[in-house]
Amino acid sequence: MARRWIDETAVLADDEGLRFHPSIRKDPLGWDEVRHIRAESRFGAMQLHIRTVAGKRFRITPCDHDEVRALVTRFAAMRDET
Repeated sequence: MARRWIDETAVLADDEGLRFHPSIRKDPLGWDEVRHIRAESRFGAMQLHIRTVAGKRFRITPCDHDEVRALVTRFAAMRDET
């Protein structure tokens, strides 16, 4: 977690899928592996909830509000295209 004080970006989204900050210790997820993403603000901290096609669920917190909202919007747009 101390490394995230320097680099606050918990999750990056690119054309391939989601990549996580090394302190989170999660392997990257391709977009085809992601079933659902949602953002939730709890006690002033933004959380990202991810559900995979394989049924795994996990929560990434704390996250930057703007980055998480953009990620959720991007995922929704991608799902609407299919």
